[in-house]
Amino acid sequence: MATLISEIDCSQHTTREINQAIKRAAADGVPDVRLTNPAARHCLAVAVMSPTRIVFDGPVGWYCGGMCDGAEIVVNGNCGWSVGENLMSGSIAVHGNGGSSAGATIRGGRVFIEGDTGARTGIAMKGGIVVVGGSVGYMSGFMMQRGTMIVCGDAGDGIGDSMYEGTVYVGGTIHALGADCVESELGGDDRALLESELGANDIDSGGYDWKKLVSGRKLWNFSKHEYDAWRAAL
Repeated sequence: MATLISEIDCSQHTTREINQAIKRAAADGVPDVRLTNPAARHCLAVAVMSPTRIVFDGPVGWYCGGMCDGAEIVVNGNCGWSVGENLMSGSIAVHGNGGSSAGATIRGGRVFIEGDTGARTGIAMKGGIVVVGGSVGYMSGFMMQRGTMIVCGDAGDGIGDSMYEGTVYVGGTIHALGADCVESELGGDDRALLESELGANDIDSGGYDWKKLVSGRKLWNFSKHEYDAWRAAL
């Protein structure tokens, strides 16, 4: 029978050894892996393909949880760039702030950042849900193809720039919409989605001035008669 929890002191191992230990524990059916002293190292818990729970007690660096499929990752601290990049399924919850490109290119699953994130949060999303409890930087949601991004705070310049499909919700101030990103009417289904997703992260969806952003679809097909719109996007 597998042990119920595996504990790893990151200060005693190389990054490769840490990742190998995580994958061995997951392959052996260990349901919980707890890691201490991560010391903001980069590329931790990447490409974990088993449904195990991984908890980092401390900050992590770049690309934590990238390319995972089914794992549940919790970071009790801040994280660097590109947390959860290309997440296939599972979840990542960061109880701190995130760097740039949080949740970039995810195809499924959920990425939650309790605090603020940097530029290009949720770019090129192909599915899944990104929730930011604070604010996001410029060009977040750039070229979104599918999925949902929820920003409780403010959004920097260029939010939703050149998005194809998907939806962005912003509860605070929008500095400026990106190219071909437009505001749409917020309906009952949208409010139910916000209540459900935020409630799962202990956030009350009330009290925010929610805006729903979608693609204007003018950039879906090139037209010489709308050359100025394409030039502005490029």
